[in-house]
Formats: sequence, C-alpha cells, structure tokens
Amino acid sequence: MKKRLIPIVCILICAVLTAVSCLLLRRPNEALIRPEGMTVETRFAVPEGYERVPVPEGSFAAFLRSLPLRRDRSLVHDYTGKPIINTRHDAVLAWDVPSTDIEQCADVVMHLRAEYLYSSGRYDRIGFHFVSGFYCDFSTWSQGYRVSVNGNDVKWIRSAQPDASRASFEKYLHTVFQYASTLSLEKELLPADKNDLQIGDCFIIAGSPGHVVIIADMIQNVSTGERRFLVLQGNMPSVQAHILQNAEEKALSPWQSASFEGGVFTAPGGWQCPVENLKRFPEA
Repeated sequence: MKKRLIPIVCILICAVLTAVSCLLLRRPNEALIRPEGMTVETRFAVPEGYERVPVPEGSFAAFLRSLPLRRDRSLVHDYTGKPIINTRHDAVLAWDVPSTDIEQCADVVMHLRAEYLYSSGRYDRIGFHFVSGFYCDFSTWSQGYRVSVNGNDVKWIRSAQPDASRASFEKYLHTVFQYASTLSLEKELLPADKNDLQIGDCFIIAGSPGHVVIIADMIQNVSTGERRFLVLQGNMPSVQAHILQNAEEKALSPWQSASFEGGVFTAPGGWQCPVENLKRFPEA
C-alpha cells in the first residue's frame, strides 16, 4: 500500500508546484518588467505615454537610477539569510546586508547617500549626525580618529592610522548605523515640495521606530506632465533593500502615483507618510 501511495503523492506535489509556478509567472505588470535588466533603469520599462525624467550625469539621481539589482523574482532576505516571504516588492538591491541587525531603513538611505559621495571622491561631504547630535564625518574618520561614546559624552579620539580605503569606509558606515536613526536623519534633510518631486527625495517619519523610503527613479507623462516614481526601502529588522510594488495599481507597478490622495503616500502594507514629510538631501 505504501509503495502505491508514493507515486500518487509525487504526482500531487508536482501538480501543486506547477500551479504555484503558473501563478507566479502571471504578473499584471509583466510588460513593465525586463527580467534581463540588472539595474533599476534597465529592469523597469515605462508605461505607454511616459518617459524617464532627465537627470544630470554624475548626480545622485543618476546614481540611484543605476543601482544594481539581483535577478528577477529574487526574494528579500533578512540579515540572518532567512527569506521574507510576505514582502511586496518588485526587485531586490544587489548589495549585501550586514550579518547583524544594524542596517535598517534609515541606514539604507544613509548608505546610499554615502556610497554616492564616496564613489565620486567627495569624502568631505560624507557625514551624518547621531541621535545625540554628534556629527560623525568621514573626513575626520579617515584621518585616524574614532568615535568614543560614554553615555551622552561623545567625542573623537585619534586611535588609528589615516585610512580612506573601502574597508575603512565600511567600518565608518557601521558606526553611523549604530548611533543614527530616522530621528537624526529627519533633522538633516531639507523640506521638499510635492509639486517639485525629485529622484532622491525621501518620505520619512521620525520615531522609535520610524520609517523612511527613498525615490530611486521617476517618469513623466509626455502629454499631461503627470509624474510617477518608484521607491526603495530597507526595514526593521535588517533586510535586503528592495523596490516596493504599487499595490493599488498592480499593472503599473512599481511606478507609484504622485496624486497623494488624502495628502499621504501609502506604501504596500498600509504604511502612510504625509506629503508634508517629504524631504531631500542638501545639494552635494
């Protein structure tokens, strides 16, 4: 009897897997996904009637648009390597996440900004405030100074050799991630106007916990001027950064509407951010 059951069970398992595969292959936004594309710009096509907004070469916007992505249909993994099944995303950033719970939502945004400045050699512009108010800049760090934290007493101590290498830069970032959050990041960003939406703008709510997402690309309707955008986020606990779906208009996903019904931006899962909380980094 057991031997007879084995083929039947195998057939049932195969049938279920086939059904699941078929469902996964059916995406309402199929026309907007280019599986062979390995960057934000090459992975996501624009809907008919739209075109990407022009951005200056070498700008933060151009950097975000060229971010590398993992292969299409990749799952989001947390810092332990465990897949997160229920994340509503259309792509996963091809950056490694630290093996400890240290790079959360605000840290991802700071990482992107710092990486842009580091890759363009503008070390003197890399710097973030801790929640305590202490300003931790990479220029001082690269001269061999390290941060000493004793309760509310935070200061620089010269305890290393001058070093602006990639390894040193990554250690600097981990220090920032440890002591900064949405509470400090929100104070560093400048107010932005929803009618002047730009790539690199952030929807941020400061708190413990707070949350922040960053606009990584934008398109515009050639006839009407309507703008749409896609957003990237990290999360808490630490997970791989990913491009969010447009859960309300799945055929247009990941392009989000800039109509902001009710005066808020709504992300998949129900997180809402008032448009008054739209912020951006100062010019580099």
